Amino acid sequence: MAKILNMLSSKSEGLLTIASKLGFQPILATLLTLPVLLLSLPSRNIGFIWLALVPVAYIVFSMRASVRSLRQSQQSQRIEAGTFLVPRILIILAITLYGPVQGLSLWTLLSISIVALSMSCEVPIRNIEKRIEPVAVNLPLSKFINGPRIPSILTVLGSLAWIAIFLISTALLPQSPIIIAVLAGIQGLLTLAILLHYAFVYFKQQSQGKKLGNALSEYQPKFILHWDAPANTTYQITMWLPYLERVGVPFVVLVRNRINFDEVRHLTSRPVILRKSITSLDDVIVDSLKTILYVNTATVNNHLVRYTHLTHIQLNHGESDKAASYNPAFKVFTKNFVAGQAAIDRFTKNGVSTPLDFFEIVGRPQVENIHLVSNVDNTGQVKSILYAPTWHGFYEDSNYSSLSIGLVLVEEIHKAGHRVIFRPHPYSLRSARYRRDIAEIQAYLAQTNASEGSNHKFGPAAEQVGIVDLMNESTALISDVSSVVSDYLYSEKPFSVVCINQTLDALRSNMPLSDAAYVLDCASEDTGHKAKSVRVEVQTVLHGLLEDDTLQRSRLEFKKYYLGDIPYEERVTRFLTALNQYL
Repeated sequence: MAKILNMLSSKSEGLLTIASKLGFQPILATLLTLPVLLLSLPSRNIGFIWLALVPVAYIVFSMRASVRSLRQSQQSQRIEAGTFLVPRILIILAITLYGPVQGLSLWTLLSISIVALSMSCEVPIRNIEKRIEPVAVNLPLSKFINGPRIPSILTVLGSLAWIAIFLISTALLPQSPIIIAVLAGIQGLLTLAILLHYAFVYFKQQSQGKKLGNALSEYQPKFILHWDAPANTTYQITMWLPYLERVGVPFVVLVRNRINFDEVRHLTSRPVILRKSITSLDDVIVDSLKTILYVNTATVNNHLVRYTHLTHIQLNHGESDKAASYNPAFKVFTKNFVAGQAAIDRFTKNGVSTPLDFFEIVGRPQVENIHLVSNVDNTGQVKSILYAPTWHGFYEDSNYSSLSIGLVLVEEIHKAGHRVIFRPHPYSLRSARYRRDIAEIQAYLAQTNASEGSNHKFGPAAEQVGIVDLMNESTALISDVSSVVSDYLYSEKPFSVVCINQTLDALRSNMPLSDAAYVLDCASEDTGHKAKSVRVEVQTVLHGLLEDDTLQRSRLEFKKYYLGDIPYEERVTRFLTALNQYL
């Protein structure tokens, strides 16, 4: 008997814990106090009615922290259960207090009770929705539910519709309490259906998570592509997915947040798996796995490198001289696949010691579609200058972006009679300051296109085109310290690097590739950011890029140093062969 009581006690505590986490307390409070509201009708006692509003106060109190957390997340931009809850509560409060003054029928009070109860259900609905996480897509042999099919906004719309009908009928039409009660009943049933549906999906996904390991064991993946990054950074993995497909073995994409999951699931037909916590990763590490690939140095990479029986390979998402390219965090991986010798020397030069067999030169397969150009005579033709500034970085000391002088730069290119192709780094849109710079540049280019018949490319026309296609369309490049410069090096076309936020000596020291570039010095003491000086610098650089071009031989030498001395026909096969060694 004691064992049975202990088991029941344990079960009840578990249910209470779940109820507490999901926010069912407002419903319980409402159920307990609604009878007081109904009993107050015969006496018209305002004190009893105020007492009946305890659940309303409870809901407002319980919503404070949740609303704050929603505002801090991207989900705050969505209209879902719980949205505009406090204003709706205040309206219900006013309607309830209207009773002692004008008198409300039992049907009307019952309607108010039902709507109040359904509104209290929005708290657990929202909390359940936040905890519903997809498990996987595109995984054979298993049918995974990836989210509820009924939008939670219907609970909001239902209560708003009832409030509107009540107020209109009270102000303009004879009251129809039975009709109002029927509408309240429909709203209540709808909310209950949504609550039950969300609860079903939540518990179903909990069950599916336990079956993930078996589904993966049947799929037999050889490697995992692990990715965790902020929103709108899919370029980090889209540059690799086509080449991973060519390996010819089963693999899965593992992401660690919902935003990445929603982005990647539309980019590949391979299984995409979402595992948020470190404890949920064991289900993904099946016996068939040999290797895990990474494309950045996200902190959660450490959650996987603890599986020491696997090979951990860092691919990175570009070849550049940025400080992030020689981050000591790379040392947690088994191997670091690099494009050329420059990446290896970068670590040594900056005092980051690594084992002798840590690096493997595999080239940059992404350059396979970049067109080679040599000694093309296009004298007299309009030149197209690709201006591709990088983003501002996470910290000021890693800010290589030239967007602050971008407007002056594109003005000079246009005045020199050349066409501008403007393609800023997508991360730049995360900064209000650089969004303004981008908007000013785009406005100027739009104005010249309209008034002078120019053919500058910018905005969606440039952003929705692959960067490689823009490279092929251009005559020369102006960029910052970024991987765009290294990839452009493969074309053998001339390019310029903007020196900003650091001295020219520092740029020469930190970026060896600058010796093959026409440096646009916008950071020295005598020029600073003065528009007049920048204009002179741009004119000088354009002359070197499009007329003299004395750095062609240097570009050929640096091309081998940065991108590997790899024959043209082995641009992709070198990478595939290297990866297959670890599968």
